[in-house]
Amino acid sequence: MNSPRGFGFGTNRSFCVLVRLAGGSLLAAAIGAGCEEPRMLVIRTDVPSDTRRDATADDRAPPPDVVSDSGVVMDTGASDVASDTGVDVPTDTRTDTGVDSGVDSGADASVEPRCTPTIDGTINAAEWAMGLRSTNTALPSAWGPNELRDLYLCYNATTLFVGVRGSVESAPSGGAGANAIVLYVDRDFRGGAGGTATGISLFSALNDRMGALDSALSADFRPTAAVDGFGVEAAFGIAGMRNLDTRTSDETQGWRLFWPAGGTPDRRSNFAYVLTGVDTRCVDNAGTDNDACESSISWASLFETATPPASTTVAVFARVVNAGGAMSPNQTLPQDDPSNPRNVGRVAVFSVR
Repeated sequence: MNSPRGFGFGTNRSFCVLVRLAGGSLLAAAIGAGCEEPRMLVIRTDVPSDTRRDATADDRAPPPDVVSDSGVVMDTGASDVASDTGVDVPTDTRTDTGVDSGVDSGADASVEPRCTPTIDGTINAAEWAMGLRSTNTALPSAWGPNELRDLYLCYNATTLFVGVRGSVESAPSGGAGANAIVLYVDRDFRGGAGGTATGISLFSALNDRMGALDSALSADFRPTAAVDGFGVEAAFGIAGMRNLDTRTSDETQGWRLFWPAGGTPDRRSNFAYVLTGVDTRCVDNAGTDNDACESSISWASLFETATPPASTTVAVFARVVNAGGAMSPNQTLPQDDPSNPRNVGRVAVFSVR
């Protein structure tokens, strides 16, 4: 490993560079070092790679809350007025403060802050109260201390915040060979507020094997029809749980960008590190309920533009993966089918107003 990796072109990256739940119910209750050229690892999808035990009928995820559960649980935020059903009516004389639920075709001039939690690795429910929370209530982890409990999402005018209560086994070798918590972000789910959707929906195209986290993020997840339109542009993760206090990214933790794809180097096989506009804190409490990571990324770093869209729709899902990203236990956020965690049928979705 050589100098820090960034965004630029060639083999060394030099330029410093993501929720409303998708699935059914309302959320009340989810890029260092320059290296040699990546060694490609072809992930086969024609043979099963998941060696976990088959779940019994009792282990399987419960049926959706309602028959119309499509896999997308929407948090529409506060209505304009108490009687506002999401569609403006002629008698509503107030100024819209955001994008109405699927019917407002224009973007507002600024982002209305939802909340600004303190990034310290300790999740304070009050700090995240105005954000989104998704809880995994399915099964104890099939991988012992590797588990996901809660996903928190929030934002303000300049920043996206994510929190994960959960843990993976500690990494005495600095993350190499460790399991990882990974969280994938679609910054413009289904085209956002009237836009054109971007991102990578074929996860097998993600193939960077040069660092512990990059290797873990190179996981072949399979979005299902329930979350049609999900395309990942960015991800956050940590390989090996440990106490962590940093405002940048490295080989074992931080934020990565996969999009735009097809450049030189191609970000699908040489993930771009986000080295500025990020902050991460993790607390390792030896497998207790207080194990958690909190992180933030500026909208400018996420969208790579000084003036990111003032209105967009963000979608997120989280998993635990092994060191190479080939396997996952029955831990899913938002809570998905624990018997097949490689399939993604639910994502956390919210509109940024």
